[in-house]
Amino acid sequence: MNNSYVENFKNITDFYFAFYLDSASYGVFKNNSLFSGKYGFYFYDESNNNTIQDNDVLFNSGKGVWFDWNVYRNLVSGNNISSNDYGIYAYGSSYNTFLNNTFNFNTQGGIYFSHGLNNYI
Repeated sequence: MNNSYVENFKNITDFYFAFYLDSASYGVFKNNSLFSGKYGFYFYDESNNNTIQDNDVLFNSGKGVWFDWNVYRNLVSGNNISSNDYGIYAYGSSYNTFLNNTFNFNTQGGIYFSHGLNNYI
């Protein structure tokens, strides 16, 4: 899935992954509401140059936004990422930008980085 635009999906609930990207690039995910699932956004292996903007990612039992291995140059901006286990979890991912997001009541932490470099907060 490349060059996709997903906007204004409200009340997405009861999911394992609301959005799962594997090697997908240049997507925009804007103004969506993801509630009471497992993982909100999951980006894997070469899912690059995507935008996650102005979404509500709330009350998920897993990670709100998860970048898992070789995920580069994405923008995560203006989101409410609250009441998950981790708000954002970035493993082995670099050169991503995280701006003006809200994190409240994430049980393990707001943002977690491991094995990546040059991420901008």
